[in-house]
Amino acid sequence: MKTLLLLMLPLALWQTALILPGRDPHAAGERAYAQGDYRKAFEAFQEAVINAGDGAAPELLYNHALAALRAGLLLDAEVTAEKAAARGGREFSALRDFLLGNTAFMRSRKAEVLADEPDAKPSAFDAAIAHAEQARLHWQRAAASRDDWAEARRNVERALLALEALKKKREAAEQRRLQTKDKQFNEKQLDPSLQSQLDDAGDTEEQDSKVEPLLTELATEQLVQSLLEKLERKEQEKLETRRAARRARGAEVERDW
Repeated sequence: MKTLLLLMLPLALWQTALILPGRDPHAAGERAYAQGDYRKAFEAFQEAVINAGDGAAPELLYNHALAALRAGLLLDAEVTAEKAAARGGREFSALRDFLLGNTAFMRSRKAEVLADEPDAKPSAFDAAIAHAEQARLHWQRAAASRDDWAEARRNVERALLALEALKKKREAAEQRRLQTKDKQFNEKQLDPSLQSQLDDAGDTEEQDSKVEPLLTELATEQLVQSLLEKLERKEQEKLETRRAARRARGAEVERDW
């Protein structure tokens, strides 16, 4: 997803009621902001806020919040914007909502970068989606505070596009996770050559089961044949015994004559 430009209000060049002799930190903050040195602008505005104490004007507080936002100090930006809204009323409440939309969107982008890491889980996109949704709500409230706040309205549209893109990314990441899981499962299956050996072993067992009845039948036939041969021998022995008996009787008759 391409980097989205965060539309922001121009820095309000409001002056505080307090002007210190010889050095005006608010003016120094304005100059640093105009030069793009947002960290220096943040520090200058912070000094001005401290000098003003409880009398810090909402304009100064909001300038401080804007510098913190541009310097990447999101929590400082949010806290100071809330203070500006508390002191400035409805107008600064709308500005706060606009700024909170920016900080939420920036958090969404940071979460998206982490979710894009190769080893990140698909659920990592949930944080990016949640922050983008918060950005949409803040910008929507800001847009509703005026008859036509074009910047806020366009940012609502950008948030919607970002939400759609993030959900598609999460879906794609989930599909990749499932594909990887299936691949790992398939790789854990048996090696084809080993599977072939097991199949051959199964065939041998099947052949053995077929041979076993044949061996049993063969053993039975051998047993019957053995019995028949034994009976035959006994009959032969009886026959020989009878013949011997007859020969003996014949010999005795011859001696009587």
